[in-house]
Amino acid sequence: MKKIGIIRIPFNIDSLRQVTDQLSFFEGDVYLIDLSNRLATVNKESLSANVKLASCDSYELDCLVELVQFLKLDNVISFPEAGLIDSARIRDELGMRGHSYEVELNSTNKYLMRQSFLRDKLTQVHSRKCNIIELYSTLLDFGFPAIVKPSNLTGGIGVQFIESKKEIINYVNRINNNPYSRDCDLVIESFISGAEYSVEGVLLDNTIHIYGITEKQTTGAPYFVEVGHAFCPNHPLIEVLVPSLKSFFKSLGMFLCPFHIEFKVVDGCIEIIEVHSRFGGDYITKLIEYSIGSKVYLDYINYLVFGIVPCIDKHQSTITTIQFSVSLGGKVESITSLEPSFLDDLLEYKVVVKEGDVLNPQVGYYERPAYFIARIENTSQIDNLRSRINHFVIELCT
Repeated sequence: MKKIGIIRIPFNIDSLRQVTDQLSFFEGDVYLIDLSNRLATVNKESLSANVKLASCDSYELDCLVELVQFLKLDNVISFPEAGLIDSARIRDELGMRGHSYEVELNSTNKYLMRQSFLRDKLTQVHSRKCNIIELYSTLLDFGFPAIVKPSNLTGGIGVQFIESKKEIINYVNRINNNPYSRDCDLVIESFISGAEYSVEGVLLDNTIHIYGITEKQTTGAPYFVEVGHAFCPNHPLIEVLVPSLKSFFKSLGMFLCPFHIEFKVVDGCIEIIEVHSRFGGDYITKLIEYSIGSKVYLDYINYLVFGIVPCIDKHQSTITTIQFSVSLGGKVESITSLEPSFLDDLLEYKVVVKEGDVLNPQVGYYERPAYFIARIENTSQIDNLRSRINHFVIELCT
């Protein structure tokens, strides 16, 4: 029986549940490998017999390699970005199939990624790297406006549009007060305007398989907090995008991975914002499953282990959207209820806070305390959906 290990479990409980539910259909054993305190968050009773837990003492390479050898695993991967480098190092050490450390570094380090694209003349976006102490002088030399972000974080943590030098001090304080970003190197990039998209798929031995394109809604400058996504399996940009993707994958050395690629269209040309060798977060994989029925985590592992190419059937596809409730930080005083008729129209919704909880936003100045998933006929219906969501109000103590 084949055995595969997943290094580091997702922090999002809903994402973890989707991974384990899908992998219950895998014809082999799946080992979730993480620290014991992280594995303690897993509901063991919900796991199928083929999904097992294996705790490691640390994320040090020697410790992980010893555990993988003891379990006699055929391969290791990671779905969260935090585990991509760890799994690549293990594969390098044990001669397993997949991306090497150097390849994963190119996609997880935003500065190295941008430099690869500049080298191969695939981008008009220029970048500089610095640390927090060097930021002021580097930004003055680079010029305004600019986007500043940590080099190796995801989820919009620490991303900010900066137009003038008077905004730098506030940004420095923001980074230093955030436990995730305070020790990170920073990347400064020239800003490009336009609608934001991402493309979701798998790259299987250099063959591209696309599930669809996600249209993004954000708060706009300066923080660009994502407040919604609409997953479109048959988006018209797919035909334009596919020829460009091959060049970007080649530039980074990618050949075998899931992918989530953020991009904009500028003067008719594709401008890649970031390339990730993992599936999209923020419930995008759930939107894919609702829209076309694809179990993306199972798709990738089945190909990696058995060589089974996924069947992506879009004949009965629908557009599916997730919209988030947005709130400032503070203590929750009260939460309004939603109309039952509205809830009946949803595929799924979840409120993740209760009265008395303290909201402490890690992305921009906004927290997203609830989400709502629905099917729509076209993306023009999103405004109507958001107007109904706006009746859901979280009152904060003043």
